[in-house]
Amino acid sequence: MEVGERVAVARVLDVGTLPNGAPYMVMEFLEGGDLTGWLHQRGPLPVEQAVDFVLQACVGAAEAHGVGIVHRDLKPANLFCVRRSDGQLIIKVLDFGISKMADLTAGSGMSVTKTGSAMGSPLYMSPEQMRSG
Repeated sequence: MEVGERVAVARVLDVGTLPNGAPYMVMEFLEGGDLTGWLHQRGPLPVEQAVDFVLQACVGAAEAHGVGIVHRDLKPANLFCVRRSDGQLIIKVLDFGISKMADLTAGSGMSVTKTGSAMGSPLYMSPEQMRSG
């Protein structure tokens, strides 16, 4: 099976607001574990499996980018490993909590976060996220 044939992002089934104003999101139920737990339990992954997992995570990021969403916090804890019914391991990208909508129209001036605001996990941030505004 090709990487592109897998669903690489956890499906969101519903979103809304509770009567008290708190937002909620209903996502597909996944059985498995995040890659942080996998690495703690099993140690380093074999190179072939690590490359496959990274490629799958890239597909998930590309799917999000395709609809204008930038994740901004990709790390092992946000990559969930699931065993399909055929036994194959697949990665699902989770936790879009600090994602933002990409500026798809040049010069629109739309931004979700202020310049200079740092969000995410410092050990996994890109250099441009770490730069001060």
